[in-house]
Amino acid sequence: MAVLYISGGQVVLGDFDPSNDKWSKQDIVSGKDAALALDAGGNPHVAYITTDDDLGYTYFDGASWSDPEVIDS
Repeated sequence: MAVLYISGGQVVLGDFDPSNDKWSKQDIVSGKDAALALDAGGNPHVAYITTDDDLGYTYFDGASWSDPEVIDS
């Protein structure tokens, strides 16, 4: 299970691991609002509103997060 939320101006991904019954979290990017989608491989894709009110996008490829892209300003 994955949860996306904003904390202290950061877009944060929370991930639950049922094997150890624990949550982990990772700060992804600075932002004000965000949406999460998982692809067929279970990798997260995040669209978000930047601190400058632009629309941004990043995704996790299984090893690391992509460089954030501003796709609309």
